Amino acid sequence: MKNHTRGDDRLNYRAIMHRALQCCIPIWLCLLSLPARSATLDSQVTVKIAAQPLENALLQLAEQASLQLVLNPRIVKSRRAQALAGKMSIREALDRLLRNTGLGYQWSGDHTVTIAPPADFRAASEEGLSGAPDVSSGSSSHADPRERGFAGSAGAAGNAPADPPGDSQASVGRLQEVIVTAQKRRQRAFDVPISLVVYDSEELAKRRITDLENLQYYVPGLWVQDTGTQRRIVLQGISNVYGNGPLVGEYLDEADITPEVFAGSYGFGQLDPSMYDLQRVEVLRGPQGTLYGEGSMGGTIRFITNKPVLDQFQMSSEVSASFTEYGAPSQSIDMMLNVPLIQDQLGLRLAGESAHEGGWIDQPAANVKNFNSQNRVDTRIEALWTPTEDFRLNATEVIHRNAFGPNAGEDAQGNYTQVFNQTATPSGEDNYDMSNLTGTYGFDGIQLLSSTTYFSVGANEQNEGLFEALGPLIYDVLIPSFPVSSRDFSQEFRLARTGGGPWQWTLGGFFKHFTDHSDESYYFGAPVSPGTPLSTVPFGSFDERDTSKSWSAFGDTSYKLLGRLTLGGGVRVFRDHESEVDSYDALQRATFASTDPRVYVQYQLDPNLNTYASAAKGFRSGGFNSYGLPQYQPESVWTYQLGMKSRLLEGRLRVDGDVYLSHYANYVVVGVTPFNPTVSLSSNAGNVRIRGIEGEVTWRLSNEWALSFNGDYTDAKIVSVSLLDAPYAVGAEAPGVPKYMFTTAAERDFSWNGRPAFARLDYSQTGPQSGRDIAGNPLFYSDVIRMLGFNTGLWWNDNLKLGLFAQNLLNDRGHLDWNYDEGNGARPRPRTFGIDFAVDFGR
Repeated sequence: MKNHTRGDDRLNYRAIMHRALQCCIPIWLCLLSLPARSATLDSQVTVKIAAQPLENALLQLAEQASLQLVLNPRIVKSRRAQALAGKMSIREALDRLLRNTGLGYQWSGDHTVTIAPPADFRAASEEGLSGAPDVSSGSSSHADPRERGFAGSAGAAGNAPADPPGDSQASVGRLQEVIVTAQKRRQRAFDVPISLVVYDSEELAKRRITDLENLQYYVPGLWVQDTGTQRRIVLQGISNVYGNGPLVGEYLDEADITPEVFAGSYGFGQLDPSMYDLQRVEVLRGPQGTLYGEGSMGGTIRFITNKPVLDQFQMSSEVSASFTEYGAPSQSIDMMLNVPLIQDQLGLRLAGESAHEGGWIDQPAANVKNFNSQNRVDTRIEALWTPTEDFRLNATEVIHRNAFGPNAGEDAQGNYTQVFNQTATPSGEDNYDMSNLTGTYGFDGIQLLSSTTYFSVGANEQNEGLFEALGPLIYDVLIPSFPVSSRDFSQEFRLARTGGGPWQWTLGGFFKHFTDHSDESYYFGAPVSPGTPLSTVPFGSFDERDTSKSWSAFGDTSYKLLGRLTLGGGVRVFRDHESEVDSYDALQRATFASTDPRVYVQYQLDPNLNTYASAAKGFRSGGFNSYGLPQYQPESVWTYQLGMKSRLLEGRLRVDGDVYLSHYANYVVVGVTPFNPTVSLSSNAGNVRIRGIEGEVTWRLSNEWALSFNGDYTDAKIVSVSLLDAPYAVGAEAPGVPKYMFTTAAERDFSWNGRPAFARLDYSQTGPQSGRDIAGNPLFYSDVIRMLGFNTGLWWNDNLKLGLFAQNLLNDRGHLDWNYDEGNGARPRPRTFGIDFAVDFGR
């Protein structure tokens, strides 16, 4: 905690908040007078569904009609549906699919449909839940979901956005099953034989997850080392500061946004997509090399956006203001606009975010306060064209601009001291543009997909100061400028079976061309006396250019036997042609290759209990050393996993868990060379063994109360090191891996003056992680991080939501990562309080 007062900042904050409210209230009053629009069961859709099991038919209808679907798989087991084809209303399609099944449906608006026996709806109505009328097979309800209170969020289906204020699941008291595309085909999360964490838009909003830095506190096994421009992601114990490229892949819909080569290895260029107007986030834990390729050794994070809705106008906006203790105030505004241009054929969706995040770190020597403030603008534009029922074309453009002061280097009092006793203030920028064009064509239960992606990244750190150990000495390093730019083009073609039946398969090919350029300048020398001019300190520079052209072919298939046993497997063949030229070497070239299989078996003990076992390989490519030193080869990991997923108590209790064992081979370690203690060598000289356990429990006690817990424990040990002078020892903990993580939450859904409201409390704790510097100096540990957050919201009317929130209520100010010894260590944002207003029309 800082030892000085911030009275002036608090007065400024109150004045800003007062002016903001004065400006916002008239705007909200005007918006409230606008009429709301709602979708209806009479909306016309074009469907093409073959005769098949009822569950598969309903999932296809959800996709083709952009519906959110809520159902318990047990109630549709052994039932079949007739074929449907042509243009019809949603009502007619549901009536025909459910005919003679003994099941009914309830329409809750916002494209959400619940399938259940009519008795369930009647029982809910008898319990006094508003909007839950008698429903028999083929009947419906147009009740407003905001009259039912808040409940577990729906699995997003098709293009429908998740329902922000509630859903029909409250009427039956069950948790909803999310539909995901983790295996590049639509499945319930329950059916995916992967350790998987999914948060849809409502969960993201209730937990106030707005970026990767927030997400890490809610996904055990996920850790993000983030200084602003440098961003390294750790998942399921796969961590390494060194090596070539990232260890966790990233996808935005079908766009591969994973950087490679220099940009990925040092954390530059690792994108941080905005999480506003997302349908869901899927975190796939464990190697995903077969389906997602290089850089997915630890797993893959998929950001799934809300697609344009082609049959109605939609608009939403959210404004928030917050105050950080001992820091500056923050403000943000998010907006979404959805416009059908040609009814049922062409639509446009715009989502934007403009945020100023107030800083809290001071630099007394330069008389600068709160220099780590951040100004961020994100814009996403999506167009969807469906000229026929079989063809879809989706175009996406993302523009990201971020100027900031890095959140690193502060002491326990919240102050920053520059190296060499200079007064230069660190700053940075992180900008990128991403374009994607995805087209799909479906025929006879098979889908052909083409995804073309281009992104460019420009990042720069200025006046970065750190301490660096080389050999027995610790040096001061001041980096006046460190610009990094990268460009990436990728193309994927994929053919996959989408129809029902026991046999599913996917075949594809992938090409990627990546280039980056870095140009670092630095002052380098042993600590000097205060006031020493930089002109007396040695100056150096380093320029590097990298290129990677890679291609891969992959396939994955599964077959379901006897309705319960599923056998599956796949393989990916990868080739990477790399080149590098830097300040110390002529052009270097090499080709790196990897073959990455995956096998799994899944057994469904009953409709509510799935078990699975899998073995999968992940990899990342090799790279180069300077000074003519030999190159290093690709790293790889084999992970063996045993897990189960269960849905108990009539769907009100969800229990998932798994244990895993990973062998991380060819681990890149760095040591100093004997001929020069200031020259380092990267080498495949280590092996790491990782053992872990993960679990998740979510329990909806009633329509009003829900509890959740998820956590993990990771034991990552170095089991062999063959490089002389490496800063590692056999039996030591692998660097940068949190020992454990867990999060727990309690949510209360209630009514206030007849309007739905919720209150939520989240607590997370992350254990320490260890590491050594390049010279092998004594082991450093990060701190145990304890985060407590509170969020509450009230739908004031059908269109307006009001909210209050608090983050880091315990004001934990420990070090987030182990390398604080080099002045790079970051601490969490101090205690923060805020308010927000949200409006929503047409959904």
